Amino acid sequence: MYFPYLYGLASELLALRDLVGSQYAGPVLPIIEPVKSDTANLRRALEAIDESSLRSVVVTNPSLGELRTAAAQRAWWVEAEPIIRSTHAIPAIEVDALTSASQVRGFVNSFPIGELAVSVRAGGGALAAIVAGEMAGRNPQIVCHHNVDDADFVAQFGVSNVIRLNDSFNRQPRNADYGGAEWFSSANRSFGPAGRPGFGDYTVMSPLPMDTRGGPAGAVVVHATYVDASGDLWIEHYVSDTTDRDEGTAAEKLLEALAKLRPDRSNYLDSPGMSSFDKIHDLAIRTSLSMNKRLQISHHLFTAGAAF
Repeated sequence: MYFPYLYGLASELLALRDLVGSQYAGPVLPIIEPVKSDTANLRRALEAIDESSLRSVVVTNPSLGELRTAAAQRAWWVEAEPIIRSTHAIPAIEVDALTSASQVRGFVNSFPIGELAVSVRAGGGALAAIVAGEMAGRNPQIVCHHNVDDADFVAQFGVSNVIRLNDSFNRQPRNADYGGAEWFSSANRSFGPAGRPGFGDYTVMSPLPMDTRGGPAGAVVVHATYVDASGDLWIEHYVSDTTDRDEGTAAEKLLEALAKLRPDRSNYLDSPGMSSFDKIHDLAIRTSLSMNKRLQISHHLFTAGAAF
């Protein structure tokens, strides 16, 4: 199973809807930690997933982005709780070294039946023991972020219940600094022999949500995921010819990047995202940076989900 970790941003949720709208039935279980107070996009995505053969995990106590304050979290939960309970989403609690037994117990009591998941941000032996004690008999799926040593959780829950999130994307300071092909991950091939239930990553994004607002784009880049001859996941970076933020538009630069991708098109699966890139290129459609991000994520989800 492939476990992509998403932050409930519009581009990510639309990418999920692209995937399920294509009748994709691959082994993908997205984990969503919302960072936006508005729940409308989350609701639409979860409803779309419910109509497909896929499922999702949703963190019920998010605390990043617009949900950093207790007041924002309470207001979000008022809107989000009925959405999560009315769909087939698997509820998750996010824990760290400061999480108490009573907090875990409250989560378990709030969802007395059905599957549960845990997103581990930080913490080791004591936290693993707390979670195991409060969730005895519930057999939760444990998702450990890239910075967490998961050995104590493996000891408590068994390797077959613990997923590691890999921070695989090699981010650069500027889009203009990308170029060529880079190895991304072999976790899609190694998780099975290791006894893991699957593998996870942050797609082609940062392991923490980033504020990408700013002025005009300098270069525009398309990060295109593919499976190489070894079976590993790789990413090719296609950068626009125009890299000056005072020259050209983002839409024109995206078309430049897609023109570079075109000769390599046979390297990529016919995902919903890549098919949309084909249309943008062939019809010279002027679109946005948010659409570029959406289609890259959609293509990555499809490709990683097929890379077994």
